[in-house]
Amino acid sequence: PLAAEVMTYIGKVANTGQIMSYIYELEIDSETHSYESRYIPQSNDDVLVIVRDTTDAKKVEKELLSSREALRQLSNHLEDVREEERLHIAREIHDELGQHLTVLKMNFSFLEKSIVETDSRFEPELNKIFDLINEMMKAVRKISHELRPGLLDELGLVSALEWYCKDFEKKTGIKTSFITEFSDTDLPDKIRTGLFRIFQESLTNVARHAEAKRTDVSLSLQDHELVLLIEDDGKGFNTTDIGHHKLGILGMKERAIMMGGTYTIQSSPGKGTITDVIVPIGKI
Repeated sequence: PLAAEVMTYIGKVANTGQIMSYIYELEIDSETHSYESRYIPQSNDDVLVIVRDTTDAKKVEKELLSSREALRQLSNHLEDVREEERLHIAREIHDELGQHLTVLKMNFSFLEKSIVETDSRFEPELNKIFDLINEMMKAVRKISHELRPGLLDELGLVSALEWYCKDFEKKTGIKTSFITEFSDTDLPDKIRTGLFRIFQESLTNVARHAEAKRTDVSLSLQDHELVLLIEDDGKGFNTTDIGHHKLGILGMKERAIMMGGTYTIQSSPGKGTITDVIVPIGKI
């Protein structure tokens, strides 16, 4: 069969004058060997056949693919561990530190009233301390939300995205819209968290680098695939020379791959940036 295949390729090359390649495997001493034959037409109607043993190259390629998959699984595991730690720390900060600050505020309020009734001269300084406690409570809530938004676990992805967009607009001044008709009642936690982190990283990049005036976010379900689209009207960049964007984009691509999805980014100088994340979710 191999000889017949070779003669067939030689005949095709002789008739068409085109270079052709043929990849095949042979069992030699109970081991599989890979070969690549290259058929090159010659000026005198002959055909030059070059055979290359690709066995070692195939082995190296297989080992590289296996190593890459192992690294991806490790990265996936580390990401899961980090997410669990974020959740744990956020709850500790919110519950433990938040409760202590609430008790401190109540006790201080009682103490302040007693002191002011005795000597009103201390009222301005006591008010400053009271304001400082309030600021500390706000800081605790902010840190807790940034580590792991409670809405993500309590009400789901859609509510978390909607809240984050409003908060992002308030903090940056960048007009931000969010549109969706998707209900994520039964969305797996891994997909919910992964999409939120990609979204969060994307908006962070908009704030830091885009110099945008507007950002539009949409979440839709299309043929059992969840599509997250983020578009800004900023200065854009050359995607062939991503520079400081490289690690962030690589991280978001890996997150999408871990969910069985894809991540693409389109941008050019002066034309803004479009980020497209597509994740299959099956029949939810």
